[in-house]
Amino acid sequence: MGKIIFSLTADWEGEHFRNISDLFAVRKQVGEHIPITHFICPAYFTKGIKNAKAKINRAIFDIDEVALHIHCYESLVTKAGVRFRTEPDFFKGYSPAVKKIISHLPKRLQPKKSGRGVPLSAYSYNEIIKILKTSRELMFQNFDIKELNGFRAGGWIASDDVLRALAETGFKYDSSATPPSVLSQGFSKSSDGNFQDDYGDSYDGFSQYIIRMWGHKLETERFLANSLTQKYCPDDFITTFTQPYRLPNIIEMPNNASMSDYASVEKTMLPVLEKGLSIIKKHNKKDFYLNVGFHQEGDFTYKVPIIKLFRLFSPQPAVFHSTVGKAMKLWNKELKTEDC
Repeated sequence: MGKIIFSLTADWEGEHFRNISDLFAVRKQVGEHIPITHFICPAYFTKGIKNAKAKINRAIFDIDEVALHIHCYESLVTKAGVRFRTEPDFFKGYSPAVKKIISHLPKRLQPKKSGRGVPLSAYSYNEIIKILKTSRELMFQNFDIKELNGFRAGGWIASDDVLRALAETGFKYDSSATPPSVLSQGFSKSSDGNFQDDYGDSYDGFSQYIIRMWGHKLETERFLANSLTQKYCPDDFITTFTQPYRLPNIIEMPNNASMSDYASVEKTMLPVLEKGLSIIKKHNKKDFYLNVGFHQEGDFTYKVPIIKLFRLFSPQPAVFHSTVGKAMKLWNKELKTEDC
């Protein structure tokens, strides 16, 4: 019988370490044998944050994976030799989404001023290449890693330019695709939903960007251009059940159970897991890939769902815990076996 290939991820926003003890608390609760893929924004190293390298490395276990996450802070963009931009901004001020992801953020550091809400896709293709290359260099300088295969875009905004640039700069997979239904309950091909997440919270423009980026319509506005997703995703749009799929020269590993700041156990995480279990039972040897995450900087309240989820299904012999990078290799191997 197939297995649930479960990947737990942590997004490091490049902002602060005030909540880093939460990460250790989560690991203790879910089990320190559970690997985590850390999507890390290298802005920690360009903003002059004291002991950033030591603090992050202390939280990374040998079983974990280090991957890249980019929020376009001014210090990071400038280091890449690119002119800093402040628009478009997917948070447009101090929104509820920011309060969830970055707790206790001083007003002077609001995302609209810092560039944290400006997607990588806001920059030109050549500028994206420069930012990615600089970010890769920073990652290799600060982590004892031999490869850097994975990427997740800030705000999940991975446009055509971003996906093409990732392939050109040597990344093997992207994990930015996320279901609009988590940010807008009731989303479907015939409805944009209610623009509220699982907890009933709504956002300033953020949900609309996710719907346009990963929904069923072809977008032509450059920073949200999604022709590659529209062409290669096997589903009409990204759903909580969307499985990995191949893009030109890169693989999409969807963040299909989203992030615990927006997705609840009851409405998203557990239904996806249960659906996955039914699929592997039905299709015998076929695996089901589940990808769920949390934010390092987020309030502990929004990390609790991860702990709750693990308590509900663990131990579960049908679940195999894997980093996203290893899951990608398993999927690739499974796909090639089916082709034979």
